[in-house]
Amino acid sequence: MFLFGGGCFVVFRTIFKITFLLSMALLLPRFLLLYAPQQHMTFGSWIRQTDKMQMGASSFKAFLDQSGLGVDNKKLLVTNQLHEHNLNHYLQLLGHYGINADLIYRTHNSATNTKLDTDLLDLEIVQNAVPIVAHLSAKEFKKNDLVLIDLQNSGLANDEALKNLIDIMQFARRYKKQVIVLDRPNPLGCLLEGPSIQVVSAGLVLDLPLRYGLSIGELASYANAQLFNNQIKLVVLPLKYYLRNEHVEFEQKQRVYTLGLFDILRGVFPIEIKMDCNSNFQCLALPEYVNFSIDKWYELRSALWHYHIDVSLCRFLDRKTQQYFVGIRLAIDDINRVSYLKVWQTFFKFMHDAKINLRSTLALEQLFGTIKTQELITGNLSDETIYNWNQAAVNFYYAVKPHLIYRPWPIKVLL
Repeated sequence: MFLFGGGCFVVFRTIFKITFLLSMALLLPRFLLLYAPQQHMTFGSWIRQTDKMQMGASSFKAFLDQSGLGVDNKKLLVTNQLHEHNLNHYLQLLGHYGINADLIYRTHNSATNTKLDTDLLDLEIVQNAVPIVAHLSAKEFKKNDLVLIDLQNSGLANDEALKNLIDIMQFARRYKKQVIVLDRPNPLGCLLEGPSIQVVSAGLVLDLPLRYGLSIGELASYANAQLFNNQIKLVVLPLKYYLRNEHVEFEQKQRVYTLGLFDILRGVFPIEIKMDCNSNFQCLALPEYVNFSIDKWYELRSALWHYHIDVSLCRFLDRKTQQYFVGIRLAIDDINRVSYLKVWQTFFKFMHDAKINLRSTLALEQLFGTIKTQELITGNLSDETIYNWNQAAVNFYYAVKPHLIYRPWPIKVLL
C-alpha cells in the first residue's frame, strides 16, 4: 500500500509539473506583451486590428455639444490641406463633421511640397462660395470668433506649417480668440533626434529638435506654454485610435519619408536630388564624370541597408545640363526605424572617405551653423557637437512630456 501510494504521488506530481509548465508557456508571453513598457514597443500596430485612425476633425460635433459653443460662431479655418484636385471633397468631409468655415486661410504644405496656386483662387471662391485667402490680415482675423487649425506638419522643424501655427497663435492671443486644433499625425513617426532648430515667426522663437516626433496638436500645446504662457484658450481635438509609432497611410508616403531625409542636400554640389519618374522614391546621384564607381555605390547601398533603407541603383539624364547621373534610389518601409542623423553621418563620411568634395549650401549653414555644417559634410562631427545635439534632444524630451497626448512617448535617438 505504501509503495502504491508513493507511486501515485509521483504520478500526480509529474502531471502537475507538466500542466504548470504548459500553462506558463501559453500565458506568460501574453502577460509580458500586456505589461511591456510602451517605450520599447517600436512596432505597435498589432494592438489594433479593426479600429482605424481618425483625424481630430471627426470629434468636432461632439466637442460643440459638450462645450456649448454655437454653430453660428464665425469660423476661420487655417489649413494646408486644400489642393485643386480634391478641394470640394475636403470641404464636404469637413461639412460632414460639422465644420463649415466662413473664411479659409490656405498655406503652403511642406509635408507634400504642395504650393498655393493663386491663379485658381477666384475659381475656387465661385465653386465653393467660401472666401479662400493666401494672406491673412488682422481685419479678417477679428471678424471670426473661432479659429480652427488643420495643418499637416512635415515632421522636421524647418517647416512652414510650424511658422504658420505660431503666427496664428500670436493673432489669437492678441485678439483673444479661441483656437481649436484638429489634430493630425506626424508623418515621420516617433523618433526624436537632432540639433536644436529655431522656428522663427511673428518675432517669436521656438526651439525644436530637427526631428521632433510630435503631432501638430501637441506642438500647439507646447508652443502655448513656451511662447504664450498658456494665455491662449486652446483645445486640441485628438486623433482617435492612433499610436505614435504606427504606419500612417499617405498617398505619397515614400515621397514624404525621403523628401526630408535627402532633400535637405538639394544644392550641395555635385550631388543631384531627383524624384524617380516612375514612383515617389527619391534618387541621390552624382554626375558620371566624377567617376564614382558602381562598386562604390554598392558599398554605400550596403551601408544604408544597415539603417533600414531599401536601396537600388539608378541612372538618368538631366535634361537641363544634358549630363548623365548615376546614383541610388531610396525607399523607406518603416520610418520609425530610420534615424535621419545617423544616415546623414554615414553618407557624408562615406563621400569624404571616397574623396568626393562636397560644397555646402547657405540653407544648410543657416540650419546647422557654418562650423557644424562643415563637420557634418565631412562626416566628422566633433565630440562637442555630438554632445550638444544629444543634449538638445534630451532637454526637449523632458520639457515636452506634459504636452504629450499619444503613446508611446517619442523615442530619443542619440549619436
